[in-house]
Amino acid sequence: MLENEALNLAIGRFVLELLRSNAYHVTLTMLNTFVAQGDSMSRIVIDDHFYSPLDRFERTIRIYLPTSYDKDSDKRYPVIYMTDGQNVFEHPRTIRKDTWQVNVTLDKMIEEGTLERAWIVCAIDHEIDRFAEYTPWPYP
Repeated sequence: MLENEALNLAIGRFVLELLRSNAYHVTLTMLNTFVAQGDSMSRIVIDDHFYSPLDRFERTIRIYLPTSYDKDSDKRYPVIYMTDGQNVFEHPRTIRKDTWQVNVTLDKMIEEGTLERAWIVCAIDHEIDRFAEYTPWPYP
């Protein structure tokens, strides 16, 4: 990419825009996704068909968006990427009851004013064979 050049890629149900001008700026637009919204109005967007070109298969990703996300489209947010996405959030699509409840914790910290700024959390589900995905060696 050249200086001040933009690149748009359609990836699954997402449109990824890369803009380079001294640094890379990434914009991710979600299309036709499942949304779970809590009482605090933060939301979790779930895409069950996010294609990973590196892995050459689709996986599920879950994205927590704070309440302020829809109020100001120009605002920039830090992003936390977490593995084992199926365990990260408490929401209607969660099978387990003992999740890490990252969305509940962030909502509470925002409400109490103990979080300096809002964050976006992108949680990526692991594949069926978790051990093979996360380790560079075969089963012992």
